[in-house]
Amino acid sequence: STADGSRPERRSAHLTGMAFDISIKGLSRRRIQWMGDYLLKDKQAGKIEAIYEPASGNFHVMVFPLDP
Repeated sequence: STADGSRPERRSAHLTGMAFDISIKGLSRRRIQWMGDYLLKDKQAGKIEAIYEPASGNFHVMVFPLDP
């Protein structure tokens, strides 16, 4: 696997369970924009980091732990 963790450049937050991808394949521009706006609210609240990756066809989302 390209993210098998064997070297620093092959480590991924996906393997920790703190990150996931949301596919945009098959979505209209309007729906992609809606998803971006929806994720932006949580990003601005400091709950997540979300990156739009059109080349790979997804939003990459990393979730931050909640403060107790």
